[in-house]
Amino acid sequence: MLGVRVPPGLPSYFFCGDTPETVDMDKIKTIFLTSRLFLKEARTELSKVTWPTTRQAIASTSVVLVVVLVVSLILGIFDFGLVKMMKLILG
Repeated sequence: MLGVRVPPGLPSYFFCGDTPETVDMDKIKTIFLTSRLFLKEARTELSKVTWPTTRQAIASTSVVLVVVLVVSLILGIFDFGLVKMMKLILG
């Protein structure tokens, strides 16, 4: 198959194909416990983040906007030149 490997399917956390009578309460408890653990760990990791100040965020945003404008102008000029050159060549 051209060396393409298909990844295994995801676990069925959402009771695919289960009827309400066959849903195991341990399965539901496991889902809630793992979700709770994930959210607790996410909160811990977010407390370790050093967030930028307002001034730093504004400065970074300004740099990004200026770079985007400069690159878009350069690409626009390049595109305009190529269009004019193609019209000149093809008539």
